[in-house]
Amino acid sequence: MHSDQALQAQVDYMSSRLIARRFGPKEKEVIARSYADFFNYYQAHKADASKLLALGESKADASLPVDKFAALTVLANELLNLDEVLNK
Repeated sequence: MHSDQALQAQVDYMSSRLIARRFGPKEKEVIARSYADFFNYYQAHKADASKLLALGESKADASLPVDKFAALTVLANELLNLDEVLNK
């Protein structure tokens, strides 16, 4: 799985772009659990990860591990649907 530090850096980047602040400790716990769930699913279902990453106008970077990339993609989608983001 992602190192805690790498995931934290990516979550901080997303939060600063989406809500112009860093997530708090409780929010980060929820986000880390969500990421772990997504990662575990896509690690066990790499074909689903590949299907997800095949969607869209641009091609996914083939050098990135599909399970981590797919998990971060779904996590970003989840964060984009937060009320705080939608009402910003």
